[in-house]
Amino acid sequence: MKILTLCPIFFLTALNVFGQQHFKANALKNDLDSMVYNIEAAHPNPYYRYARLNFHNDVENAKQQLTDGMDYTSFYLVAQKLIAKL
Repeated sequence: MKILTLCPIFFLTALNVFGQQHFKANALKNDLDSMVYNIEAAHPNPYYRYARLNFHNDVENAKQQLTDGMDYTSFYLVAQKLIAKL
């Protein structure tokens, strides 16, 4: 009975992992711009440890790493490096 219960769970998990959508680079760049805008809008001083100019240079470098066909995980790996610097 446990096997019959666990099989659908494993199947749905595999579909979630292997069925990730792929996105266009322009859409991901817009998402990155939105993330920066929301950080600046929500935080009173997001650049107290890391200079704004350096951060925006890193954002531009991250945008160059974005390619067509990236999935959620790949985009997260690029974006989390930026967030960690703040």
